[in-house]
Amino acid sequence: MAYNANGKLKLTVVSGAAITGRYAVDGSYNAVQTAENTTIKGSGHPCGAFWTTTVASPTASCYAVDGSRNCVSDGAGGFVLAFP
Repeated sequence: MAYNANGKLKLTVVSGAAITGRYAVDGSYNAVQTAENTTIKGSGHPCGAFWTTTVASPTASCYAVDGSRNCVSDGAGGFVLAFP
C-alpha cells in the first residue's frame, strides 16, 4: 500500500474510461471522482477503481450520500480517503 507523509492511504485519480482495477502500480488505490448527474451509485466504479467524492473535511464520514467513498486533498496535489 502507498501512504502519504501523514500515514494515510493515497489515491491515484484515473478517468474510468478503461479497466484499471483497484490498485495503481505504486500500490495506492485507483479512484474515479464523481461527476454531477451521474447514475453510478456505490463505492465501486465499473472500471474497478473506487468511486469517490471530494470533501473539505478529513473527518467527514467514510461514504457520501450516493454511496461513493469520501476523499480529501492531501495538500500536495493528491487525495486520501476520509476517515472520521
